Amino acid sequence: MAFDPHRHVTVASGAFSVDVNELNAAHAALTYEKLLAIGPSKAALTCAQWEVDLVPFDTSSVTSAINTALSSLDDLGAAVDDLLWKLRDAALTYDDANSFASLWEAVPGSASGPQLTLLGMARFYATGGLAGTVSSALFHSQQDVANYLGVPWLATVLNPSAASFVGVRDLMNGGIDGRLFYVHKDDMSGAQFQRDLGRFALDVNSVPVFRNVARGLSFFGVSQDLNSTSTAPASGLAALTVLGLTACGLGSGPSYGVAIKAADGHTRVHAGGIGLWLSPDRFQERKATTLASMPDAAPDTHYEGAPTSADLIEHIVDMHGGDANNGEIAIEEHVTTGEDGTQTRSWTVDIRGTQSFGAGKKGPQDMLTNFQGVGGMASDQLYAIQEAMDDAGIAPGEAVEFAGHSQGGIMAAQLAANPDVRSRYNVVSVVTAGSPTATIAPADVPVLSYENSGDIVPGLDGYATQGDNVTTVMFRDYEATCDVSDPVPCSHSASVYVDEIRSSLSAAAASSDPGLGALAVAEARRTHALGLTERTQTTIHHYQTRRITDK
Repeated sequence: MAFDPHRHVTVASGAFSVDVNELNAAHAALTYEKLLAIGPSKAALTCAQWEVDLVPFDTSSVTSAINTALSSLDDLGAAVDDLLWKLRDAALTYDDANSFASLWEAVPGSASGPQLTLLGMARFYATGGLAGTVSSALFHSQQDVANYLGVPWLATVLNPSAASFVGVRDLMNGGIDGRLFYVHKDDMSGAQFQRDLGRFALDVNSVPVFRNVARGLSFFGVSQDLNSTSTAPASGLAALTVLGLTACGLGSGPSYGVAIKAADGHTRVHAGGIGLWLSPDRFQERKATTLASMPDAAPDTHYEGAPTSADLIEHIVDMHGGDANNGEIAIEEHVTTGEDGTQTRSWTVDIRGTQSFGAGKKGPQDMLTNFQGVGGMASDQLYAIQEAMDDAGIAPGEAVEFAGHSQGGIMAAQLAANPDVRSRYNVVSVVTAGSPTATIAPADVPVLSYENSGDIVPGLDGYATQGDNVTTVMFRDYEATCDVSDPVPCSHSASVYVDEIRSSLSAAAASSDPGLGALAVAEARRTHALGLTERTQTTIHHYQTRRITDK
């Protein structure tokens, strides 16, 4: 579908509360009204048309009136479908553990329940039919109450057989959503997947054994509050995956730390990792070999004016020095001259997405870093970014913004929420595109988060990123096109995000729509916090990064 920012963008800004029960009730009522009113009316008019066609005299005026009525009913049906889509999208996006909306899962035609379509009813019977749906809805409601009372494990302890059944069913639903998303047979599958993944996370989080194991991972840097939301176990699951990957010795061997190289050839090293602990003497040898083999960083680039959030993601698209063996980071140095001639300096840290889908590669922008980031754990990539910031010479008090696409957004949110980073730098803004950040987003730094409903990656955290400080812009582009050489799906492509962000910012500047107005306010807030104007001169410093490994 063609991207229309006026129709296919939803903006949620600040702390907000959505009555999911009311949305479900409205969706169910409208569904049955359409079924019982518009459908029969169209059938009656069609029958009338057939009868008129059999009359042996001129009936053109009657035929015209019938056609007009049918056309009006078609328009009304399309408008109702559009409203139903929006109601269901909002209900699925904001379905949370305190709304008691779980019971609506057992009501056909509600936003959270089986839809009155061939696909919806087939799914309804494939996952246990009425008995399975009712059992799941009741157990989810018990979980809601338990989670609200701060004892999310209670429902599982009292009814372990139901917990087992619902866990399997939620996992099955997640698989169905993933498949539907892949083939684009259901334009709700992105929001549905996120909701069902969050439900499965709540199932896992309700198991006392898992919670005890996850708490024990605090030694490895897991920092999430396991009692906060239904998506909290994402941190523990990710951390367990990291430990498993490390134990298996995948990739290029144990890490001794990470090295960075600036455009002028200057290098820095952050020592750490299991390799350094196992063999400290080997570290010096591997460090020298790694530094000698690193490619040169791209030369500095320059531009004028105040960069928008779309420009930042485009600067990430312009990076071309990352692969399985190398990472790349860019740090933008903004120098703004005031009307009185005084100069102020601010910074934007541009962070790329995943460059390798392997784990433990020499390049730190890989799947291992993804798991570490979602788990709230330290990573070589996190240390590499901080080393680059030190090398760039960011002074205390100077405003700093983190911007990232995909994994880069995870790193941006994690850095902005890191107490050590906050104690050293004046972090004023975070911009993410296509990133699952609900479990790690900072609570007191303005966050501008862009998500495409056609992109499954932002939904992998199982929950919408929310908070007083968060503005989330959700696109509706399920048929994005991009460079065929891009290794990721087009809906996740950074270049697609650039086009959509630019279109939305342009619409926001000229619209009176409250949602787009909130986007305009969020964009103006980050520009003001960084002190950017048309007189701003920016230099982009590029850095190459590489893990120090045994291979």
